[in-house]
Amino acid sequence: MAEISGIQVTGGVGASRPSHPVLTCTSRVRAALDDVADVDPLFATTEAKKVMLTELTELADRVVALRNEVLASADDVAADTAARRTANWVADATREHPGRVARAQDLGEALRIRYQALGAAVRDGRVRMSQAEIVVKALDKAPPSISVELRKRAETDLVKLAQKWGPKALTRLAERVWSHLDPEGFADHEREQLEKELREAEAQTRFRIRHRSDGTADITGRIPRHYATRLRGYLEAFTAPRRDTALTGAGGSIFGIESVATTDEATGAKRPHDQVLGEAFCAFLDAYDPHALPQHGGMATTIIVRIDLDDLRDGLGVGLLPDDGTIPVSEVRRLACTAGIVPAVLDGDGEVLDLGRTQRLFSAAQRKALALKYPSCAAQGCTIPARWCEAHHAGDPWCEGGRTDLAEGVLLCSWHHHRVHDPTYDHSRHADGSYRFYRRT
Repeated sequence: MAEISGIQVTGGVGASRPSHPVLTCTSRVRAALDDVADVDPLFATTEAKKVMLTELTELADRVVALRNEVLASADDVAADTAARRTANWVADATREHPGRVARAQDLGEALRIRYQALGAAVRDGRVRMSQAEIVVKALDKAPPSISVELRKRAETDLVKLAQKWGPKALTRLAERVWSHLDPEGFADHEREQLEKELREAEAQTRFRIRHRSDGTADITGRIPRHYATRLRGYLEAFTAPRRDTALTGAGGSIFGIESVATTDEATGAKRPHDQVLGEAFCAFLDAYDPHALPQHGGMATTIIVRIDLDDLRDGLGVGLLPDDGTIPVSEVRRLACTAGIVPAVLDGDGEVLDLGRTQRLFSAAQRKALALKYPSCAAQGCTIPARWCEAHHAGDPWCEGGRTDLAEGVLLCSWHHHRVHDPTYDHSRHADGSYRFYRRT
């Protein structure tokens, strides 16, 4: 039994405990969890596990949403305990990371005060917590000229979209919400913000090398995002994991990529991806000439920046990076003169991409176009980036009369490409080009 600020808190019967519906809820949830604490889900049926996973994920989100709302309405707790914020007190009382609880309180305040419709959708389970973070971030970017009515409409639209799309697609939709609702006002606002971000990024640019006594050196730096995108492209030319790569789900991200473990072909041992990237960086320095970099995914290590032809000519608008980042058009015009940077000018004259039956494999030009359409593997839920994917004939196989046309192409990671041809799996292709796989029974 623990005592917090004079109140005894315990799950036992007869303990001194405040009365409130939320506390009644927590007692019931705790009791229910105690009932299954010793239950091993290993022996549940496959169908039961599917239901468990979906329902537990949804319930966990709703519990977190409720906790965040309490955080946002508990300033009196901070005042009573002389804490800077309620989050600080909670972190100390529960042994949680302070930064994590602080971010939860920020989100709770946003949903309780600024975006109440979104908050209601999160609390009743219609919108996931990760989706709410995406929506809040997008809504907070509203230009000053946006009216109250348009702000409410944007919130309503994004709540509806969140009930249909996952975080990846929702992020793209949310980032463009203001450009659809207020095209003129947002275009000027976004251009100003991107120019400001670029100037701030350039001012913050740092690079440090600290030599250690063991023959190694520590490298730390901060550079503008589009330079990091270029560096990632160069390093992936040396790593490009295929069949022997598996997501580990640990270790955060490196250069915006989920951590992966790569199999060493010589020893069969799994190696952390940050180690592989470190070795790739050394190989990159050895190669130093960008034109000497090996091809990966059937094309040279180029970075494609998408931009409208009129915007490029007029010096307006923004360019879209492969990782959905944006940069001002002034930087695109400069990068267009740099080796390894390819502006994909929409509506401009380009290469002939439809090759019909003239060749079996998709060309480098076709793969670049496919990468614009499929930034990652087309299998639903797969996040393997386009650079690591293989081009697949979505219609008839080439050997059966299929055409090597852009319209017939789709990008799949090596794992899912094998599943397409695996007789133990069936698959369906949706209207957006994505694939869903089913085990044959």
